[in-house]
Amino acid sequence: MNPKTDSPREFSSEYLQLLVAITGATLLLVFGFERLFFPQRFTPDVFIPFPWIVAAGQTIDDGLSMFSGESKTIIPMSHRIALLGDLLVVFVLGPTLLLMSWRKRGLAKEQQASSSVRGLWTLLFVVGGVISFSAVIPAIPIAIMQRMVSARLYEAQAVQTNKDYMINDLNFIALYANQHKILPKSMGGGEGSYLGFSASRELVSTENGDYVVTPSPNQCAIKATSKLYPSAEISVVVNEAGNLREWTYTGPFE
Repeated sequence: MNPKTDSPREFSSEYLQLLVAITGATLLLVFGFERLFFPQRFTPDVFIPFPWIVAAGQTIDDGLSMFSGESKTIIPMSHRIALLGDLLVVFVLGPTLLLMSWRKRGLAKEQQASSSVRGLWTLLFVVGGVISFSAVIPAIPIAIMQRMVSARLYEAQAVQTNKDYMINDLNFIALYANQHKILPKSMGGGEGSYLGFSASRELVSTENGDYVVTPSPNQCAIKATSKLYPSAEISVVVNEAGNLREWTYTGPFE
């Protein structure tokens, strides 16, 4: 038995011909569909190996348009077809050429095929590798950056949430301080003064932060320190009218 002629083939010639024909027909359909049916609106698009980035940008643009009260942007058919073509090339054509030619190069070497056949499969292997890795390699640093940005965004949201809760606590302290100021001394109030005001334990120490109240005749100073972020502080003054003024933020709250 001659291994050059009698060994079983990985793929039949009919299968390879059918695969090439389907791939070619799909690409022709993708890139030629709008030229045939929408020639007046066809605009050529540059190949982009990251169609998901384009889709994300379009989603953000639609969100901003809806937020501002504008109508949502209608994506031209040419852009849709171009993105579909990008997806087919990056996720179908590239990996198919890479894996198939890799296998066929090994079989051609085992069967001692001609140099032209080996060269053809090598060329297809290179083309498939370029298409596949042009999307995979840049996606690695993009994924790392996305992870870092997500972590920073999560931390920023946590800081802002803690800040909002502490501001809410300060509003409650200001409310009780103003009540003390307007009550007469016979009812335990300050009768026009903040002197003598002492916030309850539940107010000066919450799960959000600790609060130090310093009353004076015409105003009441409050200094708040976050329990989650000890370097984050808020300083504020309850003025004579009972309003919070002179806000000062330090640390992560800045």
